[in-house]
Amino acid sequence: MKNNTFVLLIILAFSCSHRTDKTKISDSEDGNIPNSDTITGIKNVTDEIAGSAYLLKATGYFLISDNDTSGFMPIFSESKENGNINIDLNLPYSGLKKPLPEKIRINDPKPYSLWYKELEIILQTALKDYNLDSLASISIGRLILTGDLAVEITKEYKNKFGDNEKITTADYHAIENFLLTSKLATDINKLLKPYNLKCTKISIEKTFFTNKEDLLNNSILQTMPEDIPETILDCITWVITEQAEPPND
Repeated sequence: MKNNTFVLLIILAFSCSHRTDKTKISDSEDGNIPNSDTITGIKNVTDEIAGSAYLLKATGYFLISDNDTSGFMPIFSESKENGNINIDLNLPYSGLKKPLPEKIRINDPKPYSLWYKELEIILQTALKDYNLDSLASISIGRLILTGDLAVEITKEYKNKFGDNEKITTADYHAIENFLLTSKLATDINKLLKPYNLKCTKISIEKTFFTNKEDLLNNSILQTMPEDIPETILDCITWVITEQAEPPND
């Protein structure tokens, strides 16, 4: 009897911290994940992350397909103080040499276009656990971890500011304003539009130009090597969000 009770407690503990959610998913146009058999895994990580004493809860979301688990697990958290919601993209450091496999499995390291699709799906599940009306920020981490997005932003930056790569803190305001008009803001706004949210500010720290090798060693890319600039804009990046204006009737 004692053994049966112990096993039951283990099962209950696991089910309280892990669960899955079935979300209706359209097949990916390029044949890669996600697909209609994909489910969203949910993990309670409140006691596993820094600053947990200041959080009501924290949850990691990840996709599961054909019994494989995605390595992309953004973390949603809710503040005790004001109820604000934050999303930490929690992007991994993972480089992969060209070429990418023709068929990318869900547990493979993946480029920006694919984990962006995963995030779209994850938001549908997170909405059941978190009031996204209170979403205050999205933490991206180092910009180069976004891979192809960092390449595109670097090209946009050099078109606007030229080849001057000496950045001081006095330049931060202009760079933040630039990022608010970049593909980063455009894609975040597209992601948040179904939830009537928008990007209102992009904040940066530790901004500098790193080299192409650093990008290749730490992110997954679909961009051909010859199309990658020799230097890449990098910074600790987070997006400030708020509710958009309600649509006109």
